[in-house]
Amino acid sequence: MTRRHSIKWYPVASGTLSTNSFQAAAYTAGIIAALAGFAGNLAGGWFSDWCERRWVGGRLLSLIVIAAGTTPFAVAFYFLPTDSPLFYLCWFVASSATTIWFGPVFSAVQELSPLAVRSTIVAVALLVMNLLGVGPGPFITGIIGDRSSLTTGLLSSLAVGLSSTIPFAIGVRYLRRARVP
Repeated sequence: MTRRHSIKWYPVASGTLSTNSFQAAAYTAGIIAALAGFAGNLAGGWFSDWCERRWVGGRLLSLIVIAAGTTPFAVAFYFLPTDSPLFYLCWFVASSATTIWFGPVFSAVQELSPLAVRSTIVAVALLVMNLLGVGPGPFITGIIGDRSSLTTGLLSSLAVGLSSTIPFAIGVRYLRRARVP
């Protein structure tokens, strides 16, 4: 969600909506999105594997840590002045959060799925994530933004993302109970 709004957010936050500032914002957002997306994918996969080697339910646990760890950066990104050096760091981390979950989620789904139906379960997971999150998420965020403010809409979407830690925590608890001899 953050990456999609970054290109619009920068000129709004900076208070300059001229064509030149929008073009600079577009280039900056493109570079940050590409680098952060790449880094997010790699970091998410690595961290998920690291957690899985150490704890039962480590992949799901990694998603909890990732959500809790990246959300404050996204919040800060929305409120920091654009001339702050922390603004770009927070923007990068918030943008990486849009891809960091791919590796952990799909490996956890596959790990929890019976072999005979693993592909079907992954397909259903993709369908559900797109129908319930990717599809209506920006629309609902926009409605909230139109009725209140862009910041409120974006913060609401972060709250929904952070609430994903609840089913992940339930999953970790289930896995730990299932694997205890």
